[in-house]
Amino acid sequence: MPDSLIYQEWYKKAEQDLRGAKIMFEHVAEDDFGFVAFHCQQAIEKKLKGMKLKKDNKLIREHNLLELYDYIVEFYPDIKKFQKDLSFVNGYYVKTRYPQELPKSLSQEDAAECIRIAEEILGIDAE
Repeated sequence: MPDSLIYQEWYKKAEQDLRGAKIMFEHVAEDDFGFVAFHCQQAIEKKLKGMKLKKDNKLIREHNLLELYDYIVEFYPDIKKFQKDLSFVNGYYVKTRYPQELPKSLSQEDAAECIRIAEEILGIDAE
């Protein structure tokens, strides 16, 4: 068991990103749903990093959700059911931030799906 509670700070930041995504979802223009997906990806990334920190007190410098999944699945086997969801959200990390990578458009439905996935993952190991 780690002697640090820093993982709680990562959980808190994850919740903040998710709150931001939800606010944006309600107020963005139709062609800006990529911002929602990006913040959902960020929320999940921070949650997974916090989960790893909680188990072994080691921070991972990684952004790819599937790579982070590989680091924590041994500690949290129930996360296996989210592997496909992580793959879905993972694609929005870079694609929504750089013009040459932007998808033609991100639908409101896809943005809502990102929020749903983030909510479920942030609910794992909730304190």
